[in-house]
Amino acid sequence: METLRELLQSLAPVLYGGIGLLWLITLGQVWRAYRRLARAFFRVEREMAQMALWGGLARAGLLLIVGLGLWLLLGPGFPGPGPAAPSPTFTPTPSPTRPVPVFPSPTVLPPLPTAPLRTPTPVPSPSPSPSPSPTPSPTVPGARCPDPNAQIEIPIPGQVISQAVTMIGTATHPAFQFYKVEIRGPYTGDQWVTLGDVVRQPVLRGSLWLFDPRPFFSQPGAYRLRVVVVDQAAREAAQCEVPIEIQP
Repeated sequence: METLRELLQSLAPVLYGGIGLLWLITLGQVWRAYRRLARAFFRVEREMAQMALWGGLARAGLLLIVGLGLWLLLGPGFPGPGPAAPSPTFTPTPSPTRPVPVFPSPTVLPPLPTAPLRTPTPVPSPSPSPSPSPTPSPTVPGARCPDPNAQIEIPIPGQVISQAVTMIGTATHPAFQFYKVEIRGPYTGDQWVTLGDVVRQPVLRGSLWLFDPRPFFSQPGAYRLRVVVVDQAAREAAQCEVPIEIQP
């Protein structure tokens, strides 16, 4: 127990700094979630913003409790280096003298008769059999939309979604301004509804959005996701949609 306490005391600056940094990051997430909640218009946006806000507050409280517990355990001060332990003095012990063994002189024996050497018969080496070429693994097709500026690779068409999934695809344009992710289905009254805020950074075959299906568990069934690219003239320049199935 004392060894563990000394180890924690030696790492106290790192632990305090890490907890403080995580706490500040969590406060920033709480502030962004609060702003999203204040600007939310649709019910889905408000529910997602509320979940993010309460989750951030819970993480901030947990970090505060952990930091307080660590402070109560270790105290505010950090231990200094303890006194160096005296190094033991070793006294060399003389090794005993070993007697040198005396070996008798070897007796010379007559040479043994040598047998004639046989020439080995060459054995033909087997021809190597051709190794089968590896079969390429099939790629999972995504939503192949006609405009290459808007593509959705994950989720694939018809995928059943029961937990959060990262949408992978492309959202870009020569006159790119922002893109947004929308959903349509039973929960939205078969109308397109924007998920969260717009994204002002183009994406090329990367992460588009973290889609959480839990707000739609009350009305599961067939839904459609789409990504819409808006250009500098505020026009929907490209879009791509994919059918999915939401099940709790």
